[in-house]
Amino acid sequence: MLAKPQTFMNASGESVGQLVSYFKIPLNQVVVMYDDLDLPFAKLRLLPKGGHGGHNGMRSIINHLKQSRDFPRLRIGIGRPPGKMDPANFVLRPFTKREQEEGLGGCANNGA
Repeated sequence: MLAKPQTFMNASGESVGQLVSYFKIPLNQVVVMYDDLDLPFAKLRLLPKGGHGGHNGMRSIINHLKQSRDFPRLRIGIGRPPGKMDPANFVLRPFTKREQEEGLGGCANNGA
């Protein structure tokens, strides 16, 4: 099953928690994919478990999964904002044409 929460990112845990509970999905079969400022653009990192790393969406998911951190996650690098751009504005802006082109090729080359 593939699901995309229809909530705000900071409230993703509401949807994920309800899906996991309703369908009785074991946490080791839940893979959460999310953007990560700390990875270079299009770099992928699959982890078996871990914390939220400051990501509010992951914080919400962990909270709604009864504080469990024992589920895999795929971190998708978006890199750091240029110059002094606010990180919140950076993550909410659309990808540039160049990023769209690089992202597809970069992710394919990184194992997606």
